[in-house]
Amino acid sequence: DRSELGGRSEFKALDILDDDLGGPFDLVLLSENVHNFGPDQNIQLLKNIARHLSPGGRVAIKDARIAADRSGPQAALRFAFALSLFSEHGTVYSEADVAEFLKAAGLEHEESLTLETRPNSYLVIGHDKADTSVLNDGDYRS
Repeated sequence: DRSELGGRSEFKALDILDDDLGGPFDLVLLSENVHNFGPDQNIQLLKNIARHLSPGGRVAIKDARIAADRSGPQAALRFAFALSLFSEHGTVYSEADVAEFLKAAGLEHEESLTLETRPNSYLVIGHDKADTSVLNDGDYRS
């Protein structure tokens, strides 16, 4: 329920690769975005986000799960094939790929999770390397 957010969140329409995102933000959620871009664009995107994070701020990246060796699951393989046909750079990335994008953007990979309600998706958490003492002892769930 959006009313529970109490003004603590902001929804924006913008070019996420280049535009000023505002901030600083404690958390930026990217849901179903990274598959639309090539590796260089994803690094550019995460660098842009990193510039707008609070010290110790986090980025949470949710996207379709694919095995690191690209052997499955079948739904992700079909999705990757469709992206190769209908987009210039899009593909499905593994959690390890996304962790490498974070590193290349100057962020630190914190954790990768499987979502109970979306087992064919992952949530990769990264954080700003600056002043991690503000991270509530590493508990982003609080």
